[in-house]
Amino acid sequence: MITGRANFSFVAFNACLYALGGHNTTSSELTTEKYDPTENKWIKFPSMDAYSSDLNAEVMNDKIFVIGGYYEANNFGVKYFNDKENRWNPVTNVNVRRTLMSTCVIKNLPNASDYS
Repeated sequence: MITGRANFSFVAFNACLYALGGHNTTSSELTTEKYDPTENKWIKFPSMDAYSSDLNAEVMNDKIFVIGGYYEANNFGVKYFNDKENRWNPVTNVNVRRTLMSTCVIKNLPNASDYS
C-alpha cells in the first residue's frame, strides 16, 4: 500500500482492491487508496472527506458503501463511492456511533425497505 494502515476496511470492486480508512502510528487521517492489478500499483483516489477507523464497507449496486467506524467528526454517517463519477456522495448521518461492526449484502431480499 501507499500508506501502511490498521483497522481499515477492504473491498474488491471493479477488478481493483480498495483500502478505506484506518490509522497508523503516524496518522489517524487515512482515507482511500486502491490497488490495480493490471498496473501492479497502488493509486490514490478521491478522499471520503472524513477520517475513520473500524468502519465497514460493502459493494452494492455498483457502488462502494461505507458505514460506521470511529471518527472525530460526528457527521461521518453513510457514504458511497460512485466509480463512474469518481466521487463520494453522502447517504445519511448516523445518529449512534457504531464501531467494529459487521455488514453483509443480501441479494433479492423481498422486504429490503423494512431494514433501511
